[in-house]
Amino acid sequence: MRKKGDFKLVEEQKKIERRGYLKAVGAAVAGLAVGGALGWLAKPAEKAVTTETITKTVTAEKPVEKPGKGIRFDYIAQPSGADPVFAAWMQGAKDIADPLGVDVVFRFAEGDTTKLGPWIEEAVSAGTDAIVLVAFDPGTVADPIARAVEKGVPVCMSIIDLPTTKRTHFVGVGDLVKLGKMKAEPLDPYLKEGCYVLACHEELSPRSLTYKQAALDHWEKDLGIHVNIVDLEVTNDLTTAESRITAELTAHPDKYVAILAMGGISTAASNLAEKNAGIPPGKIPITGLDFLDPTIEGIRKGYTIGVICWQPWSSGYLPIANLYPEIKWGLKGAEFIVTGIKLVTKDNLEGFLAHVAEHRW
Repeated sequence: MRKKGDFKLVEEQKKIERRGYLKAVGAAVAGLAVGGALGWLAKPAEKAVTTETITKTVTAEKPVEKPGKGIRFDYIAQPSGADPVFAAWMQGAKDIADPLGVDVVFRFAEGDTTKLGPWIEEAVSAGTDAIVLVAFDPGTVADPIARAVEKGVPVCMSIIDLPTTKRTHFVGVGDLVKLGKMKAEPLDPYLKEGCYVLACHEELSPRSLTYKQAALDHWEKDLGIHVNIVDLEVTNDLTTAESRITAELTAHPDKYVAILAMGGISTAASNLAEKNAGIPPGKIPITGLDFLDPTIEGIRKGYTIGVICWQPWSSGYLPIANLYPEIKWGLKGAEFIVTGIKLVTKDNLEGFLAHVAEHRW
């Protein structure tokens, strides 16, 4: 008597075409018959094992071409590329250029203004689609800018505007007089009629002299006092700047009531110089620009009482954000964008640095 389950066929796949299914059954029956016949002559038949190979064809996805491929921006700057502030400026440009696939060429003149004009000409000859320029004096760049614009290449001034040139766009601080006044105001309580303030300039550029004049106008018109400003050119090298400021403070230990630093290097160097000269924090208060490490430490210890932030990351990011649609699709961008400025003191420094760490600046 047959036991229940004998000769039961087990379905190995849930979905089998009918023809395949019949072939599988036929093969199983034939195998049983042949096995039985051979068993009379030799030995019991081995179980037949059927294997099935399933081949899947996977089509690799084609890499998506970035929309900005073939578009080039040339970023040309008068200051040093080693300045951490301009590292933030470069990062801003990269953060928007990389996802779009836009090529960006960076050049830094290390303070040598004679390089700027030829670099503008070279960029145009190389087929650039736009030039982003940081320059503080229109004298060496006005003609190259005009020629670039005549050839259809937009020129966007970044950080500092040169409105007397034929530049097509601007992204940056905007009002230098306002910035100069903001830098001067924290020093008001320390000043008196006829006092001396040391003004430290990386170079005596129109930008730097505008800051100085804005400070003088504020003190004379708003406070009604005359202040003597002594100009000291310190260069864009931190070591040289520190040495020159230290020498001046050591030679005249009781002359100055404050330091007005015009740039990031001069601000950092002023903090180092006061420490080296043995001047107690707060005796000769400093105001300036940017956030190099000596400046941050100087704010914490009380050497520096106010620093202007002008958002270099945004000044690097926004030119591409503004001009890319114009180059790609002919959608005209804004001609004038102000990134804004902020006064940072000891009271709001840590919150500002935390914001910068998370959102850039």
